Amino acid sequence: QLDYQLTDEVKMYFKFRQKNKSYNHPGENNLINITENTARQNYRYHIDYRVSPSFVFKNRVELICYQAPDSSAQTGWLIYQDICYNKPESPLSISLRYALFDTDTYNERLYAYENDVLYDYSMTSYYYKGSRAYLLVRYSISENLDIWVRYGQTFYSYQQTISSGSYQINGNTKSEIKLQVRLRF
Repeated sequence: QLDYQLTDEVKMYFKFRQKNKSYNHPGENNLINITENTARQNYRYHIDYRVSPSFVFKNRVELICYQAPDSSAQTGWLIYQDICYNKPESPLSISLRYALFDTDTYNERLYAYENDVLYDYSMTSYYYKGSRAYLLVRYSISENLDIWVRYGQTFYSYQQTISSGSYQINGNTKSEIKLQVRLRF
């Protein structure tokens, strides 16, 4: 990973990662699995820049190449824009993301951290072809009362169903909403 800070307001990095992993591949007689190697190469460019004391923009472009021994190389990409508003003396903070992604299969899925409600963690996987957006709003009503609302939606361009089993969604759009209230004594 190469980090570079152009100014106090502009920070960026380029990251390359290669991961070789073995997996069990059924043998010709299906009695004994054969271990074969796969290779994943990730290329990521990320930049954060403060355009004012209250606004920070973040951009990322990520490419992936996945190679299994018995298939051709599969590729994918992710690009997103974050806009974060957090004025120090304001009771309001907002995080907004819009992402576009395209991968050949689930094997090239890409992951990106998302801002979330207090004490929660969100690491979204991007796979197939589509777009994702989320909005997180935090408002401090008083010194002792805070409210978080988060809405996210993923749209898959060519999927008729999403997930499987009890999580299956008939359609190409997945939405989620979270509401959190914190009262301090």
